Amino acid sequence: MALEMVSPPKKGVQYAKYPRVSADGSRVAFRSPAALANTTGSLDPFGDLYVATRTGSGWVTAPTAPPAGITKGWSNGLFGPAVGSFTPDFSQWFHVGATRDEEQLGIATVYRGALGGAFWPVSPQLVPVDGGSHGELNTQLIRLHGAAADHSRFYFRPGDKNTAYLSGDPSPSGSGDWNVYVAMLDAVGNPSLQLVARDKDGKVWGGRCGARIGSVGESVGEQRNQGAVSYPGGRRVIFSTRPTQPDGAACDPSSNNLRMLERVEDDEGLVTISPLFAEPSGECDRPATPDPPGPCTVIAGDDVFQGASVDGTKVYFVTPRQLADTDVDATQDLYLHDSTLPPGERLEQVSAGDASDTTPGAGAEVLNGVTAISTDGSHVYFVAKGVLTTDENDQEVGAIPGSPNLYVYRDGDPGGSLGFVGTLAAGDQGGLWASNGTFLNRAYPVPARDGDLGGGETGGDGHILVFQSHAQLTADDADGTGLDVFRFDATADALERVSKAGAGGSDNGAFDVEPRGSDRAAGTDIVEMSRWVNEDASSILFKTEEPLLPGAVAGRAASHLWRDEAVYRLPGAPFSPGNDSKGTEPVMSADGSTLAFPTYSALLPTDGDTAADVYAAQVAGGFVEPEPPVPCQPNGEGACQGPAVSPGFPGPTSTSVVGRTGNVKPNPRRCPKGKRKVYRNGRARCVKRRNHKRVTRKRSHGKRRVNGNQGGSK
Repeated sequence: MALEMVSPPKKGVQYAKYPRVSADGSRVAFRSPAALANTTGSLDPFGDLYVATRTGSGWVTAPTAPPAGITKGWSNGLFGPAVGSFTPDFSQWFHVGATRDEEQLGIATVYRGALGGAFWPVSPQLVPVDGGSHGELNTQLIRLHGAAADHSRFYFRPGDKNTAYLSGDPSPSGSGDWNVYVAMLDAVGNPSLQLVARDKDGKVWGGRCGARIGSVGESVGEQRNQGAVSYPGGRRVIFSTRPTQPDGAACDPSSNNLRMLERVEDDEGLVTISPLFAEPSGECDRPATPDPPGPCTVIAGDDVFQGASVDGTKVYFVTPRQLADTDVDATQDLYLHDSTLPPGERLEQVSAGDASDTTPGAGAEVLNGVTAISTDGSHVYFVAKGVLTTDENDQEVGAIPGSPNLYVYRDGDPGGSLGFVGTLAAGDQGGLWASNGTFLNRAYPVPARDGDLGGGETGGDGHILVFQSHAQLTADDADGTGLDVFRFDATADALERVSKAGAGGSDNGAFDVEPRGSDRAAGTDIVEMSRWVNEDASSILFKTEEPLLPGAVAGRAASHLWRDEAVYRLPGAPFSPGNDSKGTEPVMSADGSTLAFPTYSALLPTDGDTAADVYAAQVAGGFVEPEPPVPCQPNGEGACQGPAVSPGFPGPTSTSVVGRTGNVKPNPRRCPKGKRKVYRNGRARCVKRRNHKRVTRKRSHGKRRVNGNQGGSK
């Protein structure tokens, strides 16, 4: 893999970090507080977002900044406040912006941006009409809830909870959710705005309880909207609200349970809203017999969306309700709603257990925040305290009652099948359960795409799960409670540890890999936002302070690539702990051919400053470096062939290559401290610096003057 410099060589000594790689690897997005690509810079306190495109001779940086006059831009999406959602190729994005005067009044506009400077509104001016007092936070804290893959629709909620933008909108109150809106161009191309919870008859479902796309909430562990917006146009949306809430009254969650609703927009723009399935008990119709379990009795409780297939046909959720005949208790279960099946057969209790379960349909105790759902909906990985199968995994261990047991359910198998992966550790809470949704937590199912990035996406089956766990899941995990990377193949039921030492390295000691994940809701670039696993899981990226390879220093973080059972160290000096290390995680393209990572080290001669830069390691990549000019030597033999070469001229003319250990040394011609570079006979040499005082003559007085003498002339 040849090294290429992605960020511009000169950035005013400002960093470039937070890289993301587009689906095909041809673009890398990054953040920098520098003013790059003819922008003023500093619109965002975290650094403005730029997109670099690979050309035949190098990477060219373009801005995502709004046009002149729009001085601020926000939308808490994948990259923080500036950009809400990219297309998978990083050629287009959503942006919420305002002038300074608008910001002070809580007013904003949703824009759509594109490479080449295109920028146009997709919403009218968002002016609150609720009569409340709104300030800059109403604009700054606008949050992305979802977006259509073709970028025709942008779903969001305002910053202030009581904000209403349209006449007749409720003003959410109490412990309910925000109003959620969709911005889009109407049938004639004009910017328009709709309240998501209002149907064609004017009814607002959920009243003042507000709504959420999927189950996107405000707390960590509630950012789940995978598949909630249908592919590619976003006309079908799964949203959650409390439909029994009376109109006009303050939101009362204790008396009105959370339910999932289906919003469908027809070709004429008319919106129909209906429950995802029949109430009150779904498809549970057990007869009222005197023998247990008797009729379906549990009909109260929240239904919490976990994720859906990319086409929205397979929806996973958790609930304590009895919605299928197999469900015989009030513990929380994982359900699948499959709209491709006939009515009456669409609900399935995924956590009912297999034939070896001693208490089928009971005692599952599924934990909220499932680990991962494949993008085609065929595989789901979830954590439950119950023993749903007595079959052991390939490590010859079984599930432990009352412990966080990780399971896989394969809906693609005839009748579905359940498998036990391993028992997780208590420290995995917030990372593998009670966490954000797929790709936002510490798990990554692949393949995540079907290979068609041009509009025919149906999703990948995710039969391989790469995840980070504190548990000792394999026999070779010597450090016990350290956070490690594991790879599970659901087809072969095979589990292995990835974050292990290479030849001559060490993997013992209290070292963790750096946790992956995000606390932000995902847009249409959910797979590209922070990809650390390629499509067949043959390439996996991670960071650790563990000395996994010879020459590594324990306690100094380094980025590693696990590829085809071998471990390599990426080049560049490690970052210091704390804020300095934020945004330094390595990322890759879908096929693993492009890696991107930031480093302070000058890995190529073109690196022109000491600030952190983003580099790419590219299979069959690299660019031809220009040959250094022949230095001018007036006192040497021969005539001058050009201007004198600066003593700081960078050294090697060939592109560096990542070897097996991943070590790439900086410019070998850089002189050590205390020495300077001189050129003799066309070659550079390092010589000791001397503190010479340059002597000049002042012709007017015929006296010598020693430059720098503070006492005057001599």
